[in-house]
Amino acid sequence: ENSSGSIRLNVTQPLLKNFLIDGIRLNIKQRKTDLLNSEIGFRRQIIGIVTAVELAYYGLISAREQLAVRRDALILSEKSYAGDKRKVEEGIKPSDDLKRSGAEVARVRADVNTAIRSVKSAEYNLIQVISDDVQSMDLATIEPTEKIQAVKQPLDRHVSWGRGLRMRLDLQQSRNNLENVGLTLRYNKNQLLPQLDFQATLGRSASNKEYPGVFSSLSKGDSPFWSYGAILRMPLGNRSARLRYKSEKLRYEGRVLDLKKLEQSIMVDIAIEVDRALGAFEQVELSRQARELAEQALESEEKQLEFGKSSSYQVQQLQRDLTTARSREVSSVIDYNRALARLAQAEGTTLERHKIDVESE
Repeated sequence: ENSSGSIRLNVTQPLLKNFLIDGIRLNIKQRKTDLLNSEIGFRRQIIGIVTAVELAYYGLISAREQLAVRRDALILSEKSYAGDKRKVEEGIKPSDDLKRSGAEVARVRADVNTAIRSVKSAEYNLIQVISDDVQSMDLATIEPTEKIQAVKQPLDRHVSWGRGLRMRLDLQQSRNNLENVGLTLRYNKNQLLPQLDFQATLGRSASNKEYPGVFSSLSKGDSPFWSYGAILRMPLGNRSARLRYKSEKLRYEGRVLDLKKLEQSIMVDIAIEVDRALGAFEQVELSRQARELAEQALESEEKQLEFGKSSSYQVQQLQRDLTTARSREVSSVIDYNRALARLAQAEGTTLERHKIDVESE
């Protein structure tokens, strides 16, 4: 009795259904997109943290600058009080003027005390966003290494729109999600096609009286065989596949609308931030002019006081005006820099603005 055996290779290639896309390829492509979205989400978190740190840092600088303004005001008020005290002692002024000057000194000292507490609060706000251990930094004093300035930036709404539509990470995620839904739609559409598969078989067969001889005959390939053909399967109705396709098409159209809404929302956000930054820079110039005029007015009034043509009360009023003008100038400079930080976040350019390179492995 002879022993026999064969070796064959079966090949199946879909030609319609599952030809360009099937369940396995769909899953691989979508998982790649999900991984990319995870990396983008990580970058979005970093942008949020950097912006929060930047805004808190400006808050600390603002508090310290406002404290400096209040201390300068205290120096002016104490100077006025000393002058009034000398004149009261010389009998040139009534004692009521000294009481008024003393009250002004007390008021400004209270402002200084409030400003000191504001500095401490601003330090804690900054510590909260840069450290996960507030207790270890409780006794730390944060000293900004630079004086904040208002450096004019070339701001253009259309340029910023281009950056935002290109750089915003949430927009990139939305586009990736739309691509995933599009892949599913494409797969479901493909599943509506008939199943037409090309099949081919290649092989060798052998027989021998001795069992080991079968392997020898197979290796020589004396009896090759092959066949090919096609199998066509036509589902009747295919109702479930059609319902899945229609449902996915509606979902895709909804995602397209959501993407368009997001683009419009981003453009509105950017337009608001550009206008805010432009307005803030104009306010810097106006507040600087107001401060310079207040300084000139106080200087002129102090000279008038020396010649007896003014009063301590009028000088004190101008001192208050100067303090207010200085405070507004500080606030305007801080507001401008904050507006630039928020504009960068709206554009999605925060990391590039600070030259931060984020790499994932």
